[in-house]
Amino acid sequence: MNRVIVALTPTEVYRGKGNPLVRVQLSCLYSEAFGSLDCDCARQLDASLAMLNKAGEGVLIYFPNTDARGLGLSTKVMLMEAEQSLHLGPFRAARASDVPYQNFDCLKYVPRVLAHLQIKGSVRLLSNNPQKERGLVAAGLTIESMVPLAINENDLSAEAREEMLEKRTLLGHLSTSVDSNRPSEADSD
Repeated sequence: MNRVIVALTPTEVYRGKGNPLVRVQLSCLYSEAFGSLDCDCARQLDASLAMLNKAGEGVLIYFPNTDARGLGLSTKVMLMEAEQSLHLGPFRAARASDVPYQNFDCLKYVPRVLAHLQIKGSVRLLSNNPQKERGLVAAGLTIESMVPLAINENDLSAEAREEMLEKRTLLGHLSTSVDSNRPSEADSD
């Protein structure tokens, strides 16, 4: 199977400054294309692009067709139905449906993409997800640090805020909530 991977950099040619910012984003049709407020995926993408542009360096590695944290669009739809019928958040609905919460198999391609871009050595990972960090390290990437993405949760649905709370309490995600009256680090100059 051929895999499409998109790599975006804020400069025409990557000019290695050591330990670049790297964001690995799996697609989310509902949030990124349809503007759904039921997850924070589009906001993570926007915050990542803003941080990369502000830094003037780094790379966004985007995996199209990887909805539902790598599980696929049909699984995402099935899990959304389970969430609604069982009145559970995504993590608990996945567990109740005997489906893994996330599949980061695509992370094994990240070191090759970075090598193609002549990015060597360690990186600073733009992510709140420690499982993603572990998956990238297992794929051979050296991560100097995790750089959390600050997301304003106030404009998300109650379900999305519940999911973010689940991610923090059950999965160990870094805290990302920002006050709606204060700009996030990605928004400030």
